[in-house]
Amino acid sequence: MKSSILLFLVMSVYIVEAQEPVWYTDFNKAKSVCKSTGKLMVIDFWADWCMPCKVMDEEFWNNADIDIHYPGFVTLKVNVDKDPLTPPKFDVDGIPKIVVTMPDGRILWEKVGFMKGDDFSDVLNAIPGDFSDLYKYYFSTNSLGKDSECAFQVGRRFQQLAASIENLELKEGFISQDEFFFRKALKDNTAPALKNDIEAYLLLNEVYLGHADKALKKFGKLETVTSPEVRHFFLASCYKALNQIDNFDREYQLLTNSEMKSLLGK
Repeated sequence: MKSSILLFLVMSVYIVEAQEPVWYTDFNKAKSVCKSTGKLMVIDFWADWCMPCKVMDEEFWNNADIDIHYPGFVTLKVNVDKDPLTPPKFDVDGIPKIVVTMPDGRILWEKVGFMKGDDFSDVLNAIPGDFSDLYKYYFSTNSLGKDSECAFQVGRRFQQLAASIENLELKEGFISQDEFFFRKALKDNTAPALKNDIEAYLLLNEVYLGHADKALKKFGKLETVTSPEVRHFFLASCYKALNQIDNFDREYQLLTNSEMKSLLGK
């Protein structure tokens, strides 16, 4: 009986602690942790004299009634008066400012000013917990060089993550990144065979933004030149979004790529 009570108390402490953010105050340290754990960074820029910052601490960060999945990302607090180097990296000209960023400073979402707890928690809880696959390509030596294949793979990873995000603001941030890398792949032009598939993936963003009907109509020009696997994946994605079950099943069965099948979630 005593052991059961002790176990309950230990687990209760663990659960409470698990819901509290572990704040880093050094950007380079937080950056290193992000890369090693495959997570994003959430930065809170603040100052001692900033009353909205204090209200945000009280009503959001330190509010036990706000349910945040903190293990999904690394948290960093930056006092703009004590750290003169980090704020310029993120164009901080007003506080409080919250930034969702990759370890190298690539911004995926940002907000200046006080934000309601529920709206903010919706964004933070929508952050995917594992970016290790994306980082593998993103931090390779070729990602920002002239390499269409690598840029394409980075774009695909951003898009896959975007598809899994329910919060529209955050989803749009990820989609803007996949578009950047897809267009970079087209511009680099070191893998011409990818061109038509990339155009299809760019169009797929419209499906993830809720415009599957428009995307399906636009796909007519690409359908005959896109590779079979990408064509079936694109059409299955459209039909799933439009709830056309028979059409979805047909395209799904034609797919042989296991990764694409898993992304469709059947």
